[in-house]
Amino acid sequence: MTRPSTSHRLLIALLGAALLQCDRGRTDVDAPGLAGSLDAAELERQKAAADEADPPEEHNLSELHFGVTALQTETEFDALVDEGLRTSPRYRPPAPDPLEPPVWNSHDGIVASSALMKSVAAGLDYGIDDSVTPCVEPRVAITCCTYKLKTSDASSTTTSYYRPSELFDTGNILLTYAAVMDFAAQVRARIPLFLPFTSKDAKLAHGWMYNGDEQKAHGSIDYVPANPPSGADPSFKVRASADGVVVAKYWDVWHGNVLILEHAGPSGLTYRTLYFHLRDGATHDFNLAKMTDATKGNAEFRYRTWVNNQDSVDAKLWGTDQQKIPVDLDDTVRAGQFIAWSGNTGPGGASAAIDDQGTMTSSTGNNHLHYMLAVKSASLTGDEWVFVDPYGVYGQASTGCYDLLKTTRFDRLIAPYFPTFHGVPLAVVNGYLGYYAHMGLQLATLSVHTRDGKVLASGSFQGGFDPTWAVFNYATPAEFDSFFAEAHGAGMRPYELGVTLDSQGHRRFSAIYRPRADGDGYDTFMQLSNDGWGSEWQSKVVSSHMGLHDFFGYHEGGNDLQAALFVNTGSDFYYHRHTSSQDMVNLVNGDADDGYLPVSFNVAELANGNVYFNVITAKTGDARMVRWGMSPAEYQSWSNYFWANGFRLRKVQGYANSSRYAAIWSK
Repeated sequence: MTRPSTSHRLLIALLGAALLQCDRGRTDVDAPGLAGSLDAAELERQKAAADEADPPEEHNLSELHFGVTALQTETEFDALVDEGLRTSPRYRPPAPDPLEPPVWNSHDGIVASSALMKSVAAGLDYGIDDSVTPCVEPRVAITCCTYKLKTSDASSTTTSYYRPSELFDTGNILLTYAAVMDFAAQVRARIPLFLPFTSKDAKLAHGWMYNGDEQKAHGSIDYVPANPPSGADPSFKVRASADGVVVAKYWDVWHGNVLILEHAGPSGLTYRTLYFHLRDGATHDFNLAKMTDATKGNAEFRYRTWVNNQDSVDAKLWGTDQQKIPVDLDDTVRAGQFIAWSGNTGPGGASAAIDDQGTMTSSTGNNHLHYMLAVKSASLTGDEWVFVDPYGVYGQASTGCYDLLKTTRFDRLIAPYFPTFHGVPLAVVNGYLGYYAHMGLQLATLSVHTRDGKVLASGSFQGGFDPTWAVFNYATPAEFDSFFAEAHGAGMRPYELGVTLDSQGHRRFSAIYRPRADGDGYDTFMQLSNDGWGSEWQSKVVSSHMGLHDFFGYHEGGNDLQAALFVNTGSDFYYHRHTSSQDMVNLVNGDADDGYLPVSFNVAELANGNVYFNVITAKTGDARMVRWGMSPAEYQSWSNYFWANGFRLRKVQGYANSSRYAAIWSK
């Protein structure tokens, strides 16, 4: 398959192109390789020291941001991989959102409290788009109470946090519900927001509505320990959902220890995440709990009675004095940073596990994190915020709607995966391609690979590219051909190529597309035989002076095949083909010394073993490192190291049944 014809490209000045193809026998060992523009041995030493000082467990590229489950088992993971992977998705991001923040408060008046709505009856016609059938009808417009929370530790002033029905109360149940639905439809993540824990530590217990009572408003999310050891302290580490600043930290008479973080978005748009019932040292928490006003309500009475009945501080219920909140007011935090321990503090935290006689009914209490997300638009006056469901469900968790690949009425604000990810089910990646696109990030690289027949993906969303892009992945040759023609007609060309063999051993094609520049000629081939490759090399490089931009070798149906992208690059390049990992290390390092750096790297699993392909061009002032033969854990560790040192991921490939990774990082 060849697209487009030579009539679609313009010739440019002669390139200084050289071909170096070296076959030195078969190798069955995929020896790790590290090469590039830095001294490899020194880089290894630096990275080992960094791992020892700051273990790379906090930013797991492959962590999936699920709600109800964290996919603890292979069976759960495989079930998700199978779900929804039926067609080859094509994706072209919508036009970028305007820079101005949405007017989230488009209705006059702020209502401090509302007794208007006791429930929203299902089945009424609210003018909802019937083309979207969510797995549960949302309950956005709920009643309850206005939250008055301290503005800071030392301040006696409070900040108001509203439920949607309070903020948009029109005095008419149907009009109010329509206004709230319109509000919820405007809310989306403009910055990545992550789970406030690592997926192995906790799971979701209650969503926007309490489980078991779909009319009982919760308006927040509860997380509980995922697999607490029997009889041991169940507390889990709470982490910041995004980069931000601590705007409040104090003890609350209902919520116990409270942390509130503020996160800056584009054009003045801001978010707040609120974390309740935390621990801040056992003695500190126990003494403050003794001061609970037991006359305020039944929950407060049960809580105060329980506290007074304790002869000593039980670590399973209160933690230790060392379990202090490690951040303070006005501190800057990063996404994923450890900020607290989950706990039982405050009547709202522990009283659900205390009976009317003040006896704790569980050996570990009601240890959980009560988590809320609030938005504020520039159109709001004063310091008022409104709570939103970070999953876009506005329903019960028990429906399963909080899991990935479920249809919800509104956008999910919690990231489904990290911007740079690996080993994530392709169905999940494709289901949320728009998540990062709405933030102005583009898909910079994508590898579709398999593990025991399951289709996975690895890649990276990044800024700094042309905002117009498209992707068509895991496509049959006929599907790929059709989309290729469509993309070319829209003024785009492939930027990166990939080939995957499905469970029947049939080829599937993937490509990321970027806009063509003036005079940007190209030729793309996805299934060249060895003879065809030699012929096209002669035609494109030797005769037409084109450059090799990307390359992917693979084996299908007993034949070694190649995918290749030739472009009018305007710069010279070298192309290496080796069966020896060490030979490739030596070549890449030697090229770096001569001022040439890798732009494309591929480990081709061919009939006689792995073959390493590398395309390099003249150095453009940046540094690049290429690494292959990495296990998933090694890839994770190297990625953390390169991020910390200012590199970005340029290209990634998963291979060897997804047990190995190759990647290029640039700076």
